[in-house]
This record gives sequence, C-alpha cells and structure tokens, in this order.
Amino acid sequence: MQDLVGLALAHARKAYPSKAFVLTRCLAESFEAEDRYVPMCVTGLPGVGKSALFKAISRVFPSDGTVSMGPEYMPFPMMSSSLFRVEGQSSPGEILRGLAGPGLYESGAGFGKAQIASARHFYVTGRCLAMIDEVQFITQSDSAISMISKALLAMTYLGKPCAYGANFSLCSRLKRRLSPELKRRLLTSLVVIVPDLPDSADWEGYLQELERAVPGVFGFEFVDKARELWILSAGVKAYVQELLLTSFEREHRRRRKVVSWETVVEAYHSAKFSTTREVVEELIVYSATGKEPSKDFKDLLCPFESDREVAYRESLAEAYRKQLGEIVTLASLSPNETRALGSVKKEAKTWIRELTSESGSPCGCGCGCG
Repeated sequence: MQDLVGLALAHARKAYPSKAFVLTRCLAESFEAEDRYVPMCVTGLPGVGKSALFKAISRVFPSDGTVSMGPEYMPFPMMSSSLFRVEGQSSPGEILRGLAGPGLYESGAGFGKAQIASARHFYVTGRCLAMIDEVQFITQSDSAISMISKALLAMTYLGKPCAYGANFSLCSRLKRRLSPELKRRLLTSLVVIVPDLPDSADWEGYLQELERAVPGVFGFEFVDKARELWILSAGVKAYVQELLLTSFEREHRRRRKVVSWETVVEAYHSAKFSTTREVVEELIVYSATGKEPSKDFKDLLCPFESDREVAYRESLAEAYRKQLGEIVTLASLSPNETRALGSVKKEAKTWIRELTSESGSPCGCGCGCG
C-alpha cells in the first residue's frame, strides 16, 4: 500500500506543479501522457484480500471534489484515484472507459482515440493512480491472453502509477505465454499477498478485530481457537469470515443467541461450506505431500517464488505433521509405498475431520451430520 501511495504522491508533485502548468496542458490541442509506469501486479489465493487492499488504498486518497483554477474557469473536477472492477467486460476499450468513468467525452471509433481521450481525461480530473481488479474475468481463454496484455498495457499509457489484481491462474498463463518483453513490462513489479501465519501477531490481531465486530455473539474467544480457526480456513481471511457466518446462520435458525465452538465445527462439515472446505483441504494436502492439486484447483499454485509463500506452505505442512508425523518424500518411496501414495490425500482429509471431531463434533464421526 505504501509503495502505491508513494508513487501517486510523487506523480502528483511532478505532474501538477502549478495551476499555470496544468491549464496549459489541459487546454492544449493535442495530449500525450508524459510518463510510463510499470503496473504493479497484486496476486494471491482467492479470498486472501486483493480486492480489500485496493478498496483500502482508494479510501486513503481524498474524496472526489473540485479545485478552483481561477475566476475565469469553472472548477475542475478532482478524483485522485480510479478503481475499476472487471465484471465481464471483454475489450481493452471497455476497460479504459470503465477506468475513466463518467465525463469521458466521445472519442469516436478506434482504440487509439479512446486511449488518448482517456489519458487526457485522467489528467484533467487530477487522478494519480489507476487500479484494475479481477483482471482474470476479462477472459478465461488461453487464446485471448493478447487481449488481456493489451488492456494492461493500455492502462500504462494513461501515464499514471497503476496496479492490477489477478489470481494465480491468470498470472501463470501470463508468465507462460507472454513474450520476454511483455513479461518485463507487466510482471516485474509483484506483490504476492500471503495469509498470515498461525503463530503471528497479525493473525491474532485479525481475530481480535473480528471478535470486536460481533461482541457477545460467539461463546468462545477467537484467540483461544486461533490454531483451529487457522487450520479450518488455511488462514485465508475470507474463509474464516464465511465459516463464522455459516456458524451464526445455523444458530440463528435454532433461535440461539450465542454461537458455540461445536456449531463452528458443524458449519465446517456442512454442505454450505463444502466448496470452501475442498479448497482448504487441497491446500493442506499439497503443502504436506507436494502432490499438486487437481486441475480444478490449479489457482492454488503460486507461479512466483516468494519467501512468505514458502513459509505459509510450511506452516500448513507443519500443522499436518503435528497430527500424523513426518510425511515421507517421493524420492524415498519404495514401489509398494508409491502405490500407497494415492491414499495420502484421503488420509489428510480424514485427519482434518478428526481434528474437528476431537474439538467437539456433534457425533464424533466427522461425517458432517447435524
């Protein structure tokens, strides 16, 4: 966050040194952005907080308003930053218009004209940061990577510090299919958001803030169940929230005012939480055994080297080892052990259910009943 805000502040000082300079640029017949910034790629697991980071950055900037440029001019709009969330828009032109927002004059046909008009509009409205979230939703096709790269490059032509959020799957495709030059321009400024580690002050602080938001609703201290909550969510904040919300809904239907830990365990085993539960268990199995997730879970694999990512995977594996002992590596397996490897994934998932059953599953069988 500090990096992006710092870049935006430095750009503001350079691009808007005086009213006279700004008026000259705004009223010029032609306009071209003076700077080109390498976009920051923000990536991470689903639900880890990429979108929340962009929203937090937007809140740091001043609210939209106007600035006086002198008695002979109408007040100029001031918008400071722009955050655009992709929701099915497919063309780079649509992305640019979404970033520019209201007030962009009709530039006529052609992507080049839309690009110039957007760059001028960004300058006139005083924006110093452009952000695109959920870039993977531009397209899900490998053959359309060129369209995604064109949209990301178009953002750099606005002449503003910029960032985009993308999942691991899209970053893997970009890394695999882009030319070396495009990778240099689009994948050299990286921020990999990794979940907090289970014994970290950040994880404990997050749980305390969650509990502070719902005083008296849960019948246990979140920090007392910090390790269990971390395992049942793989430390992903969105999964913790989903689990706790599912728990509350179950108690609400029973007309109970306080959520017990036993109900949290029920919620983990519930059908409603089953999709997220599969993701959590795939993460733990992959981290503990090195066995890559199935094709449906490829978005769980980080395509970039990161010390924090390594530490996170090790924490997941350590949680597994504490229950079942050391997991042997593929290199040490005999032929018989190799044939037995297929049962490792099932064993890991059974352990997770046993952990929650020991903590108070209603029936003790880990079947998800109740």
